[in-house]
Amino acid sequence: MFQHPPEAVLVLGGDGEREQLAAALAAGSYPGQLPSVVYSTSLAQDSRSSIRSTLCAALPIYVSSGHDNVGEVLSNAGVPSERVHVDVRAVDTVTNFTTLVSDFQRREVRHVLMVTSEYHVQRAIVVGSLILGSRGIAMSAISLPSTRYANGERRESLFRVARDAARALLWIFTGFHGGSLGRMWHPERFHPKEKP
Repeated sequence: MFQHPPEAVLVLGGDGEREQLAAALAAGSYPGQLPSVVYSTSLAQDSRSSIRSTLCAALPIYVSSGHDNVGEVLSNAGVPSERVHVDVRAVDTVTNFTTLVSDFQRREVRHVLMVTSEYHVQRAIVVGSLILGSRGIAMSAISLPSTRYANGERRESLFRVARDAARALLWIFTGFHGGSLGRMWHPERFHPKEKP
């Protein structure tokens, strides 16, 4: 089976520390040892280490619902603005993927390299694999270290993983992802340009 290398990078925004580390990784100025690929639906085990340099290549970088200054953070790190696509439609992990999967299809992207924090990676892998995989798009994931953990936990609860897996499946079969409910529960996640 032919395995496509990543053709786009998806940074799950929402955490300034994650966005800064992803910017450094994309610019080739990551402090310390580069993180390893923790998951891949399409890469052989022996080729996973070489994927780390993919972020330094000229791949487009999609930031899903990053902070207002994420473009500036990437630019200050030395990432050319023409590589950066900031998408502000998502309000949670499920919509990080549902809002961009059609864009990836339209651009004929066959493999996405997702970047998120070690705390968030398990849920993001489950949701991303379901949503991107339902459209024939492979996904690999890089987990960045994080100093921030919710409730002192190093990993999200299985309840949150299962809840969002169910929402991803609901979206696959019905097109409804429940993001409007998330907007009610988390109005602070509205991007200023989207507020009514």
